[in-house]
Amino acid sequence: MASYVRKYSEVGDRAQLERALARELYRTWESTEKKVLTPERIKFIERTYAAGSVDRVRNYMAMFKNGEME
Repeated sequence: MASYVRKYSEVGDRAQLERALARELYRTWESTEKKVLTPERIKFIERTYAAGSVDRVRNYMAMFKNGEME
């Protein structure tokens, strides 16, 4: 089975979905204090949301942590 990574585009709700995922991961980390970006989850995120999405999700998580986003 061949694997591929989608290219990022702002088409549809992808940016909103990435922010929602980042919010979910940040709140999970906040309550459990365990690593949430495991290698398996990173592969899933890249496959689902496009190349570079893990970096964007990390940036959104940092924004939640700093209080820049709610």
